[in-house]
Amino acid sequence: MFDPVHNGHINCAVLSAKLFGLEKAVFIPAGLPPHGKKTAASAEQRLEMLRIALGNHPAFDVSRVEIDRETTAYTIDTIKELKQVYGDNLYFIIGMDAFAEIDTWKNAEKLLRSVNFIVMPRAGMDKKEVIGKLQRAFKQPVSSGRTADEWETAVFNDSPFAVYFPNAPETDVSSTIIRERIQHGESIGNLVPPGVEEYIKREGVYTA
Repeated sequence: MFDPVHNGHINCAVLSAKLFGLEKAVFIPAGLPPHGKKTAASAEQRLEMLRIALGNHPAFDVSRVEIDRETTAYTIDTIKELKQVYGDNLYFIIGMDAFAEIDTWKNAEKLLRSVNFIVMPRAGMDKKEVIGKLQRAFKQPVSSGRTADEWETAVFNDSPFAVYFPNAPETDVSSTIIRERIQHGESIGNLVPPGVEEYIKREGVYTA
């Protein structure tokens, strides 16, 4: 959702681009999210914070594909639209905490057969436990894919696409922590990219 974008998001994109040779990383702020989740900042505010954060990263871009959608923003639909622009060989970068709940997403099994996933470690999340949970949820086997020193892989339901688990440092920063610090009047300058804290203060985002 990038509510707000923080250094953890940027670092994940930088590492993924390096490991997998990605030409471009596209950040997609959520539109009308499923499961009734709501964002604290508006779509346009989250979009502007992303634009500020990505100012020093020419290979990174931001897309309005979900916030311009008038209906609920489902990832399976977003991937379909992005493939029309960028082709089939896409990598969906996601945190381990969100990936652990993918079985609740719309057309989850079809999604796993539609795109590569790069699942970034999160503090307190165990990869083996997540894979086991999803294997039980889908009632389908999970097999090992191609493994390198920099990552491990898993393949769900004989998908032609893989789920990559990079060997990366765990991140414990979150948008929730940042919003809480703002509400307590604490600085977030070490947690967000340059310019984002200034924008938040100027616009009064997250203070209500």
